Amino acid sequence: MKSIILFRHGIPESYSFGRDHDRPLAPLGITDSKKMGKFLSAKKELPDRVITSTALRAITTAEIAMAEGKWPCSLIIEEGIYGGPLLFLLNLVREQDDKIFSICLVGHEPNFSNFIARSTDSIYQRFPKASMAKINFDVIRWKNISMGFGKLNWLVRPADL
Repeated sequence: MKSIILFRHGIPESYSFGRDHDRPLAPLGITDSKKMGKFLSAKKELPDRVITSTALRAITTAEIAMAEGKWPCSLIIEEGIYGGPLLFLLNLVREQDDKIFSICLVGHEPNFSNFIARSTDSIYQRFPKASMAKINFDVIRWKNISMGFGKLNWLVRPADL
């Protein structure tokens, strides 16, 4: 089985920081990132690899969660997650090393809500900032992941904790 944890970035500061790509996390975004990092660690479902968008708020969300939850995995920064099409996420997942069983993608809306809905053949639902969702695929190889065949294992919002 292969698992994908989608982790939406924490709440960013306002647009007064210039480009959207460069927005840092707001204090609540930092708090929520810490909370979610600890949550995943306590659940004992840590990813083997984290792949984040190049947006500052996404990188910071990943780094804070990994540090706070003591996730013992690598962090990869991937430009295509920021603003890329849904198909980019699917292809990124399909390119992973089969020795890895679980990955965490850190990124943005609306792609993550769309990915959840399309990969699990379910109704689109809002995916709030700093939320996590775990989708399981009954495959041995990442390249065999297809839309519509995933099972939503859980979806947790910071407010749920």
